Amino acid sequence: MENQPNIRIALVEDHELIRNALSKMLAELPTFSFVFNAANGREFFDKLKDNTIDVVLLDLEMPIMNGIEVIEELKNIKSKIKVIVLTMYADLDMAFDVLSLGAHAFLLKESSTRELTCAIEQVFLGNDYTNSFMNKAVINNLAESRKAKTRA
Repeated sequence: MENQPNIRIALVEDHELIRNALSKMLAELPTFSFVFNAANGREFFDKLKDNTIDVVLLDLEMPIMNGIEVIEELKNIKSKIKVIVLTMYADLDMAFDVLSLGAHAFLLKESSTRELTCAIEQVFLGNDYTNSFMNKAVINNLAESRKAKTRA
């Protein structure tokens, strides 16, 4: 365990109760260093100016600057921060879209602590992380594309 680097994490979540609970949980996990939380994308970028992180857990639906806008901005500035979308929306098209934009994982808020921990560790190491929901999103998109081609 001594050789394992601390993974520096930020959380962007607009619901205060969820933000506080997840922040507390993340701060207690031994291989992680919880750096900060933010209520929206604008606050995230403001705090990022003074902090270094490796992984951001990102909600999608937020006021001021939503998760998709955050992913696009991170891409524009060529950030090396790994993005894990953490949402309550089990929407296959949305999952495919954010993964296509550059998110490294798409997790539902109903995920277990173990799955969240595993996803953070895998994307931090530069490995692919996938789960059954992400796989369904890709397969669904492929099936929709094929249907569209056969109709054309």
